[in-house]
Amino acid sequence: MLPLPRATDCFAEDLLCFSRRLGNPLLGRKGEAVESLRPQSSDEAHPCSLSALHGPNQFPLHSDGAHRFLPPQFVVLACRCAGSRSVPTILVRFADIQMPDRDWSLCEGTPFLVSNGRRSFYMTIVQSARKFVRFDMGCMTPASAAAADVRETVRQKLDGCESVAIDWREGDVLIIDNWNVLHGRGVVDDVAPSNRHLCRVSIQ
Repeated sequence: MLPLPRATDCFAEDLLCFSRRLGNPLLGRKGEAVESLRPQSSDEAHPCSLSALHGPNQFPLHSDGAHRFLPPQFVVLACRCAGSRSVPTILVRFADIQMPDRDWSLCEGTPFLVSNGRRSFYMTIVQSARKFVRFDMGCMTPASAAAADVRETVRQKLDGCESVAIDWREGDVLIIDNWNVLHGRGVVDDVAPSNRHLCRVSIQ
C-alpha cells in the first residue's frame, strides 16, 4: 500500500497522474479512466457486472477486466472513504493454488465463453503464452462439462488458499498485479456500507 500523491487538489487527477507511472490507463464502461466503485444493489448495477450478481455482498475472487481480450496488467485502487464499517479487499496469488498437473493443464486447455456483448469470445483461464490468468465467473461461462468441472475445482482451491486482507484507510493506494493476483470484496458480518468509496484505474 502506498500513500496517494497530492500533486493537485483533485483526488481523481492525483490518482491518474500516479497511475500513468505504471503504463497506459484504460477507459472503463462509462468512458472514464478513473472509475468510482461503490456498493450497489443488483438492480442498480450494470447487468454484466459482479455487482449485478452479488449486490453489496461479498465479491468472489476474480481478475478485473476479464471481459477484455487482453485484461489490464495492473489495477490501481485508491480509497476515498473506507465506509462506516470495515470491508477488506482480499488478494490471492493464482500460482499459490495447490492443484495437480492435470488440473493446471485443464486450466490452459479448457475454453470458456467470455461475455463481452457482440465481441464475446472463447478463452481459457490460463494463457501460458502470455503468462497471465483470466478468472471471473461473472462473465465466463463454461463451454463444456469439463470446463464446469475446472471452474468448480478452482473455486474450491481458492477457498482454501492463503490470502491477504487489505483493510482500507482514506488515501490508501493499492497496486494489483492483475495478470497474476485475484482480488475480491470481503464483507464482515453484514453487507458493504453504501458510503464505502474506492476509485479504480486499469493499466495496460
